[in-house]
Amino acid sequence: MTQPPIFIVVRDLLSPLQQLVAWLERAGHERIVLVDNASTYTPMVEYLSATPHTVVRCGWNMGHRSPWLSGAVFDLAHDESYVVTDPDIVPDENCPLDAVAHFAAVLATHPGVHRVGF
Repeated sequence: MTQPPIFIVVRDLLSPLQQLVAWLERAGHERIVLVDNASTYTPMVEYLSATPHTVVRCGWNMGHRSPWLSGAVFDLAHDESYVVTDPDIVPDENCPLDAVAHFAAVLATHPGVHRVGF
């Protein structure tokens, strides 16, 4: 099964973002997209410049809707399922690494449900 793209809404909150990205990488996710809402915190700007993951720079703070308003979901997810999260939603160290696949299975078995998460 192909891993869905994971869009993380970003603005200046670095430490939990690094923890979340590390967890996602351990879980085997490669399609990590950081949607930057015009971060100004120097360590965050440097992190975004150095990350191997896709960075979508919004140019201004679009808020929690930035993955859609920026066009990132349309451009990078096309017609497939995707994940949108905030950088401070970091799974517990005991969280199974297949959590995203589990969430996809929950959605597949409940067609009336459109969102699921931690």
